[in-house]
This record gives sequence, C-alpha cells and structure tokens, in this order.
Amino acid sequence: MTFAAAARAAWGDGASRTAEDPLFFRLASDANVAYRSFWSDPWARIPTTVPDISVLDDLREEFVARLRDESAAGEIRLEAAFLDGLRSRIPDSVSRLAAAYSVFHMTDANGDVVLNKLYPGHLAFLGRFLRHLPVSDSDRSLVEEYYSRGDIAPAEIYETCGFNAAARPESMFHRRVVTRYTRDRAADANYEQVVDLSTATVDVTETRPVVIAPAGERLQPVLTSNLIRAFFPAYTAFTTNLYSNINHAFEYLTLFLDALPDASDPDHVIASPRIRAGRVVLERRHWVVPATRLRVLAGPSVSESLGELIDLFDELSMPQRFYFQTRRAGNVGTPVRSISTGFTKPQFCDLDHPLLVKVFLNAIGNTDLVIVAEALPDRASAEEYIREFVVGGV
Repeated sequence: MTFAAAARAAWGDGASRTAEDPLFFRLASDANVAYRSFWSDPWARIPTTVPDISVLDDLREEFVARLRDESAAGEIRLEAAFLDGLRSRIPDSVSRLAAAYSVFHMTDANGDVVLNKLYPGHLAFLGRFLRHLPVSDSDRSLVEEYYSRGDIAPAEIYETCGFNAAARPESMFHRRVVTRYTRDRAADANYEQVVDLSTATVDVTETRPVVIAPAGERLQPVLTSNLIRAFFPAYTAFTTNLYSNINHAFEYLTLFLDALPDASDPDHVIASPRIRAGRVVLERRHWVVPATRLRVLAGPSVSESLGELIDLFDELSMPQRFYFQTRRAGNVGTPVRSISTGFTKPQFCDLDHPLLVKVFLNAIGNTDLVIVAEALPDRASAEEYIREFVVGGV
C-alpha cells in the first residue's frame, strides 16, 4: 500500500489532517520500517505489496544480472539500448515524481566523467559551497523555479541546532517550514513566507509528502543542509529524514562478493570490473585482498616492504596508485552487504611515496579484508565537481 492509499484509508479522501498529526508520522514510520533493509542490504529485493515497487525491483534485478554475467570482464560497457529498455519500463506513476540529486564527479584525461557519489539534492550538499556567497532575490527565484514541479513549490527545512556544516546566513528559498521544535526563529526574517507544519494539512492525493499551507499553496518540504541529525531532538531528526531524498550510494562492488576472500587462503583475491555507460564511469575497478596476503610483506622497514609490495601489485594487475579501504573491526567475519557501513573511508596511496606506504601498512594491521580501487582519474590535479540534477516530474 502506498503512503497516499494508506492516508486515504486512515483519514478518508476529504479529511483535513495537519502535517503534525501523529497518524501521519505513524504512517511514515511504518513505511520506513518496511523498507529499512535498503540501508543495510541495498541490492536485496524489497518485500512489498505495492505493484510499482515490485516492477522497479524486477528492473533492478535485470540490471544486476547483466553486471554479474560479465563479472569476469575487466570493464563492463552498458549500451544505451539496454539502459533505455530498462528506463522505458519504469511505471508512469514513478517517472512523473521529481527527485533532486547532488552528483559528485571528476573528469579523466579523455574528458570522460567518473562518478564519485550520489547524494540527496535540494542544495543539501551544494549549499555548503554556496554559504559564503551573496544570494539575490533573482537567485532565489531561479532556484525555486528549478526545483518546482507544476503547482508544487519547494519550502526549505532550515535548522541550526547542533552542528550544521552547511548552515547559511541567507536563505536559498522564499519559503520556510518550521515545527514547534525549531529553535532559530530569527532566521524567519530571511523568508517571504514561513509555514508552521502544525497549521499545514497533508495532501493525501500525493504519493510523496506534500503539505497544503493555510493560504492554499501546495508545498514540498525539502531538506537543504547536510545537518548532523544526532544532535537534534528526535522529532526534528525524524522530520528532516522524512522530507529528504533517499541517499543512493554506489555499492556495485558488493554485487561481486558472493564468496568473500578466505583470510586463511592469501591467494584468494576477488577482482571486480570497471562499469561504464557511454562516457560515464559508474564504478572503478576494485580488488578485495585478504589482509594476511599483504601483512606478510611488511618488513622491519618501509624500504624492505616496498619491493615486495610492488611485485605483488604487478602480479595481481593492481595499480601502484590506488585508494584503499579496510574492514571495520565490528564487521570482521561477516558477509559484506554495504561498503559504506562495513569499511573505512577511502585513503589514497602511491607506492612511489614511502610515507603513504607506511600509512597503508599501518592501516592493514588489524583487519581481515582490504579493498583496493584504481585511482581514476590517474592524475593529482584532477578536480572534483558537484552538480544538482532533478529527474522525473515530467
């Protein structure tokens, strides 16, 4: 059952319920619980009775099957026809919903785009780069026009309690939504309109959270800063999560780890392919290596370890400039379902630099698995870009 269907069943088509109604949050909580496996096992099929979600899962499984069928290749190239075929079967009820994303990417020497991360949009991450820039009223109008869909306009969730790395002195939207727990009401002066969720009603005709302001405007609350929710009151943390896009992490590597390297077998190394669609690299090449295979090479000094490391990397066709991640202590010996939660953040290493080699050898001392990823683009001067995209909503 979709949120809209559940809301209509609970309230009726003509009911007027505020956006702070406890039942509204219970329905949203039930939906979060139903799909909680997405966070811990993002490629697992989602148990659901909603037909559209089943269709999306079928398409995802077809996509995954294609990748696994070519797992032995050094590079998988996804043709436009294959991707267009999947996209053409996305249900209309899904494709007409707009979603905003922040895309972090780099370009290689050939001008090809290399994706790093895909995060929620609505300036949640881009805002941190804009927070020191003056914002004119025409700027706000352009931003709102970009994110608006039909008669639904974005309204900013702007909270400053706790630590907020993307807090801005100026607003990026004309409208703000607040709750009874909002602390910084002085910021209201930066907005043309402030809507309290206790006075707004839920639009039960929408499959996404849309509220109707007392004056009749239809608003989509959007989270515009990557705030650290652990410091927020529980109600505020839940609200900001409710109105945020799902974070789609790139976790292609987990698709190729059906059988993990055996730590007792140092020769068991898994290599996963680079994944490319046209001139976009979706995923870099990776190698998953038992830490024991690397630790035995650690001599009394970096200089004595370096030669053996270079020989091993050549033997396994691994690059000498790379990013590495080590498995977190609490996950040792368990299946790998999520790289983001199961491994440390990537660190760069270059076997030509003894200091970086020392950092690498120290990092692998207390883990069972090490992930090595190709450094793509392979140049120190490569710049990272962030762009905002809105997809769907047609």
